[in-house]
Amino acid sequence: MSKLGCECGSTISDTTDNIPYKGAIIRDQDKEALYDQMASDLNAFMKAVLQDKRDEWLRHYFLPGYPVENIKDEEVFSDILFRYVISPSLDIYQCMECGSIKIQTEAASNTFASFTARAWEKGRPSILQAPR
Repeated sequence: MSKLGCECGSTISDTTDNIPYKGAIIRDQDKEALYDQMASDLNAFMKAVLQDKRDEWLRHYFLPGYPVENIKDEEVFSDILFRYVISPSLDIYQCMECGSIKIQTEAASNTFASFTARAWEKGRPSILQAPR
């Protein structure tokens, strides 16, 4: 998604990374299975490293073209975690004009449900902006 219309007439833009008015939601029903699968895959990777089967494991786990020989273990951990966080998560946006919230109805869809803000004033930071 690159632009999303709001009921107030404003446009919510998503054309870059690190957007302060964008976030992601993982459904509560998906969390436990998600964490269990991440832990299982990270454990399997660690075992493969300890058994000197790292490259073999990476070739089996990731798609062809994955940089098996030139990637650090930390990057592999990140790629494993990212794989699980991105797939079940729903995008959430806050309109910076009216404060309403848009939540993706299904992962990888362009359909959003809207929720009107009652206690938000234009000019305030988004509730989705990470504290610094």
